[in-house]
Amino acid sequence: MPWGSIQQHWDCKQLIEEQLIDYIRTTVVHAGGISHLRRIAALAEIYHVKTGCHGATDLSPVCMAAALHFDLAIPNFGLQEYMRHTPQTDAVFPHAYHFKKASCTPAISRPRRRYQ
Repeated sequence: MPWGSIQQHWDCKQLIEEQLIDYIRTTVVHAGGISHLRRIAALAEIYHVKTGCHGATDLSPVCMAAALHFDLAIPNFGLQEYMRHTPQTDAVFPHAYHFKKASCTPAISRPRRRYQ
């Protein structure tokens, strides 16, 4: 049953503790940042609940990159939503992560873009 995005760690406490969900879906920005998202993931891990970070286009590529790196840092990663941004958004927020063969990969490094 979809619950939508969790906005803060207290929103999900009962859902996780009573094992009403299999995946906890939220974003770095809506959960209050990486620290709060880590708290949610830690609570979820105790109850074998996986994460499912939201990756909608209303969130910037910066948020998507933060979510990808967060996903790699937790043991109960489940899935990562991904929706391609518009070319205009990509021009404003250049990024190095890429989607290929049903996998979204954060880049370790990328040559810096020169602005004139």
